[in-house]
Amino acid sequence: MPWPSEFKQDGLSTNIQDNEDFKCKYITRSDPLGDGNFSVVKECMNIHTKELYAMKMIHKDIIRGKLQLIQREFHLLKYLSQQIRFLEQTGSSDDIVDTFQGHHHILQLFDYFETTANIVLITQLCHKDDLYEKIISNQHLDLIKQVKPYTACLISALDFLHSQNVV
Repeated sequence: MPWPSEFKQDGLSTNIQDNEDFKCKYITRSDPLGDGNFSVVKECMNIHTKELYAMKMIHKDIIRGKLQLIQREFHLLKYLSQQIRFLEQTGSSDDIVDTFQGHHHILQLFDYFETTANIVLITQLCHKDDLYEKIISNQHLDLIKQVKPYTACLISALDFLHSQNVV
């Protein structure tokens, strides 16, 4: 779906054609993809590369006293992303096995920064559907087409995390 000409940046509506000097290299859609106790996730676009990402904005006011949890998440995402990039750069097509190596199913961190109100993590943008929504919409899951591939992805991701001493 194409992006509209109006974007939100730092809480202000900005027209991309009229303003070449952005404070941030990312612009977001106004509707959140999801939210949690500490954060809101929005779809964003890098204004230079036009690539789409997920922007997780962690509210500083809400996490006061819980900064250690956010630091642990950040360091884990950063470490795993570095390991994934290393494996992708050093692996050859001969090394690829039938099951995924696990790193294709781990959320990757691409960028991070801090604003006055938020700690911001830029991660890969994942599909909006989740397993629960698929079960509800179809009233069941197909063993061959859905359950086995989801299970293979989970096992692959867990195996990769285990190999990195995370799980």
